[in-house]
Amino acid sequence: MDFAELLFHRLSLKIGIDCRESGLSWLIMELKRRGDKVTEESLPNYLDKRSKEYLLNKTHHEQVLDQLVREKFEFVKLIMRETLTKKRVSQIRDYNFKNFRKSSVVLPL
Repeated sequence: MDFAELLFHRLSLKIGIDCRESGLSWLIMELKRRGDKVTEESLPNYLDKRSKEYLLNKTHHEQVLDQLVREKFEFVKLIMRETLTKKRVSQIRDYNFKNFRKSSVVLPL
C-alpha cells in the first residue's frame, strides 16, 4: 500500500466513511493486514467507547475466522492430495498384481 492509499484509508476510518458492505470493519481489517496499528483513537469521534471496542473486537474475530478458514482449506487440500496419492499407489499396485498374474510383467513403482 503506498503512502497516499494508506493515508486515504486512515482518513476514511477517522471520518467514518466507507461505502463497502462491511463498512468500517473492512477499513480496520485492511489497515491491520497492511501492518498499520488501529486503536480506538483511529476510529471516528462520534462513536462511543463501547462501539469502538465492539468494532475492534469484531474485526479481530473476523481475522481469526478468516485465518481458520484458510488453514482448513489448506488442510483439506493436503488430505485430498494424500488420499489421491494413496489411492493412485493402490491402483498401481492392484494393476501390477493383476498384470503379474496374467503375464508375469510388473510395472515399476
